[in-house]
Amino acid sequence: MENTNENEDKNEHPRVEIEYCNICNSKPQCLQLATII
Repeated sequence: MENTNENEDKNEHPRVEIEYCNICNSKPQCLQLATII
């Protein structure tokens, strides 16, 4: 259920996710997030 919730959130605010990835470039979690987008 958590997965579905995260998916909806990403679809609602894709730009915010991308900007966040640019800010925390050094974190591996952000790299994974960028791959999903």
